[in-house]
Amino acid sequence: MPTPPILPAISAADDGSFVVTFASYGGDDPADVATAGVFARRFGVDGTPVGDDFQVNTYTTGGQTAPDVGVQPGGGFVVVWEDNAQFARSSIVGRVYDATGVPLAGEVVIQADETFSRENPQVAVGGDGSFVVTWESSPQDGSSRGMFGRRFTAVGAPLGGEFQVNSFTPGSQYNAAISDSGQAELLVVWQTPKDGSADGISGQRFITSSGPTGSCGDPIALAASFAASTHLGRAVTATDALAILQAAVGLLACELCVCDVNGSGNLSASDALATLQFSVGQSESLLCPPCS
Repeated sequence: MPTPPILPAISAADDGSFVVTFASYGGDDPADVATAGVFARRFGVDGTPVGDDFQVNTYTTGGQTAPDVGVQPGGGFVVVWEDNAQFARSSIVGRVYDATGVPLAGEVVIQADETFSRENPQVAVGGDGSFVVTWESSPQDGSSRGMFGRRFTAVGAPLGGEFQVNSFTPGSQYNAAISDSGQAELLVVWQTPKDGSADGISGQRFITSSGPTGSCGDPIALAASFAASTHLGRAVTATDALAILQAAVGLLACELCVCDVNGSGNLSASDALATLQFSVGQSESLLCPPCS
């Protein structure tokens, strides 16, 4: 194991297995012991290591530090960290892995530009595997540190741009903790001077998605904020068709096995039309396509 490991983070799967991430000085570049790299290790339900620790960051120049990790349903996981060298200012980077610890692709740039410094990322994973990353940004909200975030699909594709978490902006907003309820709700809390002291705590609740959910081959079932859920006896409505249309153009996250109601292999307006036709009683089979 590279030494010395610092700044550990942990996230557990539903079966009790877990992933630990940490930063390690010199671990990703023995010639540069003054800066850190990001590493992870998987463990079984009894705490037995599943393989050795492995390097997460592929860009090794300078410092990569302050990692956080979130395990997805099914055992895949997301690692995010602060990159202090790859871009003009400190930025947030991530990487997505499958349940066997194999990366789906290279690094994902969560947020980076030449204007603001971004630090201390936190990640929360939703019930569909999509995830939200928050971080501190200076001086983006106009007064020292502000709290910002961004949503991504389960495989790391961005779902829109960054958004500001804090509405109270004087002073620094920092030391966030975030959690996804699994019901399309994100909860963020952070340290703030809002109550008149330097150490008050504020929070914010976000609705992260209103998109459909379900399983391959099952009747289309929508999140609680939607009317439709055929297997629960509620009516499918035009609102559901709108949700699928929004998913087709990238405004909502929805897996193909749920929103691809015509089984074409792609999300399109045709899926929304089929849903709309079903909602008004026309002959349409509103089922998630069978799993391949």
